[in-house]
Amino acid sequence: MPNYRDLQDRIALDYLTRYDLMDAVKRSIKNTIKTYEASRFWFNEAQTAMACSAGQSYISVPSDFLQLDRLEIQYSGAATPLKEASLDVIRTMNVVSATSVPTHFTYHGDRFELALIPDSAYPATCFYIKSLPELSADTDSNAWTNEAQNLIAHCACVELLSNVIYPRETQRISFHMNMLQMATNELNLRNTMRFGGRLRATQF
Repeated sequence: MPNYRDLQDRIALDYLTRYDLMDAVKRSIKNTIKTYEASRFWFNEAQTAMACSAGQSYISVPSDFLQLDRLEIQYSGAATPLKEASLDVIRTMNVVSATSVPTHFTYHGDRFELALIPDSAYPATCFYIKSLPELSADTDSNAWTNEAQNLIAHCACVELLSNVIYPRETQRISFHMNMLQMATNELNLRNTMRFGGRLRATQF
């Protein structure tokens, strides 16, 4: 699997022929990942098991949480999705009702506020878009260095050529813009193929 250093070398040596800009290349790689990490790909979908706590009005979100797909609890042997509501509705429900099985939630303050307040430790499952571990050591690798390598490499090149190296050299910038579009189309096609009949694949 290609690693962080492979991606750096591809950008600095193969495309830019500027090995003296490795620090800028690393920053650009991370900037590009930040640009795309909240987009839906097959490799950043996740689910994790959690649990309500009796008498506690919230569930903490996963540490790598970016965007929610579905929040459900296990009750009477079935997985029941919680309905999303506004914070005002959640607070009103909790004021006028006793503790019981949660039926609604809202995302607020980086946690899931529940209504009703749980009367037991119900198991919960969160389906969401996750952030991948940050690239740090040269040997680090993840889906950004592997599945999305073309996307990251050409987008980083556009940023570096536009702002650092040749801000007036439109031909090289245009080349990587075109390659970025091709990489985007290719990754989006693979994304659609992986999702199959499911909806919600990212459309660029």
